[in-house]
Amino acid sequence: MTKRIACGVFLICRLVWGQAANPVTNGGFELLDEQGFPADWEQVGKEATVSPDAHTGKNAILLHRPADADERRHETGLNRIWQISSGRQDKMLAVAKGGIHFWYKVPQADPKVVMKLNVIAMDERPFEGCGVPRAFYQVPAKHFGDGQWHEGLLAFDFSENKRFRWLQVSPRITGPGDTQWLIDDLEYVEEVGPLPTILSLKSYRMLDGSLQLRCLMTNSGDTPLTEGQVTLRLPEPLRVVDAPATQAIRKLAPDTFEVAAWKIAGAPVPESVAAAEFAASGKSVEVTCSFAPALDWIQFQTERNVLWPGQEMNVDVVAYNRGDAVLPRIDLAISLP
Repeated sequence: MTKRIACGVFLICRLVWGQAANPVTNGGFELLDEQGFPADWEQVGKEATVSPDAHTGKNAILLHRPADADERRHETGLNRIWQISSGRQDKMLAVAKGGIHFWYKVPQADPKVVMKLNVIAMDERPFEGCGVPRAFYQVPAKHFGDGQWHEGLLAFDFSENKRFRWLQVSPRITGPGDTQWLIDDLEYVEEVGPLPTILSLKSYRMLDGSLQLRCLMTNSGDTPLTEGQVTLRLPEPLRVVDAPATQAIRKLAPDTFEVAAWKIAGAPVPESVAAAEFAASGKSVEVTCSFAPALDWIQFQTERNVLWPGQEMNVDVVAYNRGDAVLPRIDLAISLP
């Protein structure tokens, strides 16, 4: 099962840190280089262009992932200008803790595509070698193709990582399907306030054969979250049993956790999608996960090792689906000497 983590609309109070310059230089993409590309940024993969459809000013960046993009070889996104193993900061940030606030619009998107704005801990080489996961904001599916500008906010804290030296800011589009993502007005903020976050939404097969979905939540901000709720939405023909689809969540101090679980009835269809939304303190985060089969060969054997001319025997094949969706069919081919 794959997961997607997405934060919803935010109304935030941001700390204005004096007269210091925004360390995300050219976060509005107004300054262009000689080739007409935003200064201080570099393209990753294909089809990153300047667009006049801006949140403020004259420019935004448009990331376009075409339907025929090769998932294994081609990424779509941006980096701050940097050079691997150079020992230089270049245009990366030298801040270990805080947040990134930005605006985005999704003119069109395939439902299976994932759009994330990542912040990446980089070591002194520089390289992504600090041994910690990326912090990220993922665009919720409900914003796909709605034609509206939305606020995004993510928090990060690498201050206790001894290998951390610089911070890379890296929006990415992954997955199949024609998708356009506009981004504008990126800026660093010192504080983010309370920030509901879903760390995972996963399925588990119980001993009685039933399916359970578990949602792990936390407050990744820097002030307490008020009491909230988490709501699970399921595709047909799945349904929740023995518990309500919406569950109350207690107040969460920063870096504390809560788990919600639902027993699921029905057989998931391959590539069907479930979603959980965690709302508290006037903010929300949405996670989507897709169900998929996973065929695992367990046993292949014959009744005997020697077969005389004209004799017949049975061949046994035992296969097990370790995934969480139904396998519609299995094709088997056996080669004989």
